Amino acid sequence: VPTVKEHAKQNTTNGSALEPTEPLNEPNEEWSRWTIFMLGSLGLGAIGGLIFEFITMPLPWMIGPMVFATAAALAKAPVRGSKRIRSLVIPILGVMLGSSFTPDTINNISAWIPSIILMLIFVGIVIAVVAVYLHKVMGFGPVAAYFSATPGGLATMVVIGAEMGGDERRIGLTHSIRILLTVLIIPFYFRIFEGYMTGGLGTLASIVDISLQDGFILFAS
Repeated sequence: VPTVKEHAKQNTTNGSALEPTEPLNEPNEEWSRWTIFMLGSLGLGAIGGLIFEFITMPLPWMIGPMVFATAAALAKAPVRGSKRIRSLVIPILGVMLGSSFTPDTINNISAWIPSIILMLIFVGIVIAVVAVYLHKVMGFGPVAAYFSATPGGLATMVVIGAEMGGDERRIGLTHSIRILLTVLIIPFYFRIFEGYMTGGLGTLASIVDISLQDGFILFAS
């Protein structure tokens, strides 16, 4: 962020000796504001999680914060995230998900083959249909249409699409909407039509039950 002095010098160089009408924020001020917005966003997400947990909604600690944060962002509230916190949480989520895979899971992998084949065919059809729609109807460029239609990680699709010359804003927004709708629709479908009830946080072990060795491995990860 340029300082007031640098900004005034730039104005003088451009032929204007006028001082800026209001001082630009220093880096420390920007950092403080960002930290406040980030903590406020975390608090907003916690409130959403508590409310959705109280009314027994499916995936309350995912959908609740997501709904509250999305509503706040649409209302132009200064919602902010933290890449550092995300980098700390991802390994923990990976351990939680990975611990559900057991040797029995691997032994039954042959039963997945028909489903995997059908999924690959279905995904190929979806990519082709959605890419053509986005390109011909919505006016996306061919690269943006392809990477917007391809299921995958949001960040990965945006980065690769941008490197290939696509509109990264359109790609990112399209995948954000896809993820939002997926997380909102699928859990409610299983709750309403399949009668599936999640176990909630009670199915997870308490953090105090982690041994020192396991805690060290998790921390190292």
